[in-house]
Amino acid sequence: MNVCRSLPCGDGGDCRDLWNKYECDCKPRYGGPDCALYGCSLVNQCPRNTTCLDVGENYECLHPVTFNGSASSAKFTFISNVNVSLDVSLRVRTRQSSTMLIEVSSNSTDSSTWDLPTDE
Repeated sequence: MNVCRSLPCGDGGDCRDLWNKYECDCKPRYGGPDCALYGCSLVNQCPRNTTCLDVGENYECLHPVTFNGSASSAKFTFISNVNVSLDVSLRVRTRQSSTMLIEVSSNSTDSSTWDLPTDE
């Protein structure tokens, strides 16, 4: 009996008929036993309490925050050991005329802090 006849591999995955079972070879960015996982649900790289959004061939981690004091902060930890390009974008507004807005650091001794001036 050819178990691939029922097309168990979704989203155009190729089915390989094995002895009383099958395996799916999934298209890029698809995965899981039946190729049913795509993008965000497959890579699962966003931190807790964020929303993953598929954007073309990539994904975005969305996290709205509100800061109410001088010690307020948000932290993003990239959870992959793969050397990849990381694009970060922010939309910010503040009532303070001078403030540290962002600090970027790595596990090494390198880090940088950017002070962005605000319009008064």
